[in-house]
Amino acid sequence: MTQYALIKTSTSEVKEIVDGDKRFRTGEPPALNSDKDLHWLTFVKVDPDVDHATQIKTGPVDVVSRSRLTRTWTVRDKTDKELDDIINANVTDRYNHLSPLIDSLNDKSFVVGSEYTTDQIKAILKAKM
Repeated sequence: MTQYALIKTSTSEVKEIVDGDKRFRTGEPPALNSDKDLHWLTFVKVDPDVDHATQIKTGPVDVVSRSRLTRTWTVRDKTDKELDDIINANVTDRYNHLSPLIDSLNDKSFVVGSEYTTDQIKAILKAKM
């Protein structure tokens, strides 16, 4: 499956990207009149896999040459600071969820050995939120 990009010649603006087999009877685009300021180029997509836990994908960046349009995404490893920020955000989120329970345990809202119903536990925790 070959893809093609319709490019505005004067500005290198990408007008559309199409699948040649589906769009054109012969599978290849027809030649366009040069006075229309449009031409077809082969489209190449460079889209690497990314491990979202440890990497960041940026882009795309389009590069127009005489014969093709190359659209490229770049993958880089997350910095130590970015990884630490993610961990800190997760810790904060978990603490925010556990905070009412921690507060209830610290102020002795729960009595050891008592058999609380689910509704009673929910009511105690809701009061702490």
